Amino acid sequence: MIIHTTNKVKGHEVFFLLIKNEKGPSTAIYDD
Repeated sequence: MIIHTTNKVKGHEVFFLLIKNEKGPSTAIYDD
C-alpha cells in the first residue's frame, strides 16, 4: 500500500511517501 501525503512544516511543504511492506517495516521518504 502506498500513501502520498503533503504537510507544511516550518513554512516548508514536505512530501511524504509512505510505503507499507508486508514483508518488512514501513519506509518513509520525504522531500522539502
